[in-house]
Amino acid sequence: QPVNETTVIGAQEAFVESLKTNLSLLRRGVRTPRFVAEPLQVGTGAPRGVALVYLDGVCNEQILSEARRRITHLDMDYIAGIEVLEQLLEDSPHSLFPQFAHTERPDRAVSFLLEGMALILIDGSPQALGVPASLLHLIHAPDVTFLRYPAGTFLRLVSVMGVLLTAFLPGVYLSLLSYHNEVLPLALMTSIYETQSRVPIPVFFELLLMGFAFDLINTAGARIPGAFGQALGVVSALIIGQAAVTADLVSPMLIIVVAVSGLGQLMITDYNLSLSFRMLQLLFSLSAALGGLYGMSLALLFFFGELCSLSSMGVPFFYPFAPTRMHNPDLLTRYPVWQQRVRQYLANPGRMMRAQGRARAWEKEKNDDDE
Repeated sequence: QPVNETTVIGAQEAFVESLKTNLSLLRRGVRTPRFVAEPLQVGTGAPRGVALVYLDGVCNEQILSEARRRITHLDMDYIAGIEVLEQLLEDSPHSLFPQFAHTERPDRAVSFLLEGMALILIDGSPQALGVPASLLHLIHAPDVTFLRYPAGTFLRLVSVMGVLLTAFLPGVYLSLLSYHNEVLPLALMTSIYETQSRVPIPVFFELLLMGFAFDLINTAGARIPGAFGQALGVVSALIIGQAAVTADLVSPMLIIVVAVSGLGQLMITDYNLSLSFRMLQLLFSLSAALGGLYGMSLALLFFFGELCSLSSMGVPFFYPFAPTRMHNPDLLTRYPVWQQRVRQYLANPGRMMRAQGRARAWEKEKNDDDE
């Protein structure tokens, strides 16, 4: 069963360490003669099997050529797994953001294939890399696909809100408290400053202290297996938070800010992306401490500039927003599945349409019968 990409509804199977088994899982999900798995090898000293998987005629040939070129031109004696292979293939290795989509779910990997993407699998790793990927591929949760679009839209908006809270909430709190307290209601401002007056530590260092404590709890809970790790994380958060407030080391409002931003980080299904937004949170908090909302606005410009400059296997990482291209309408909201007629623009132009007629063709037949 999936460990990191768990879902309430949908398939409950995951990739394993055997490359042949993983390919059979994909073949079972895509029963078409267009399914192609090219065998490749990486590692000059101890070779390991790699498979480049795609749908013939659906995936763009330029993307496939670039993926083959990068995989076959690696000069390393041994590659430990898919995560190491990703670091050798990505366009911008110094960026905070991962440029490939990780998945341990065969059904999600099949959805990548149907969009026109390619998959990279390596023997010994229970994950697949979807290339090229965009920021939305990393944010979208796998179980939203199986929900009806009203519920899926609600959950997707909650996820997007969690991402925004993770990145910006601590910085906004610090800015309002240090530079722009005139925008706060008088009662709220009085309550915050009353509790803050008993704390001898500046607000910025309070954020660093509690953020570091949350990281310790999150990491320790992940390292301890089973339900005991989850229980340890909850109990530790309650004890440390209550003790810090009682000892007047932090204010109660800051505990709420750190807890909400931490929950937003846990909503990001891609582990690498969640760590990226945690580092972004520190950068925005530092910019807020130096310049308030103006400093955060300047950091936000650099943030969007970084997103627009990134690419994944030569394809813009921030598409379809920048640059604007033809795309599947299933973006920030969960679009009705029968109206998702277009693949992503990275697909083969001749196979851009997923449906030629009406997806719900039975409605037309029913109307004709009624007439």
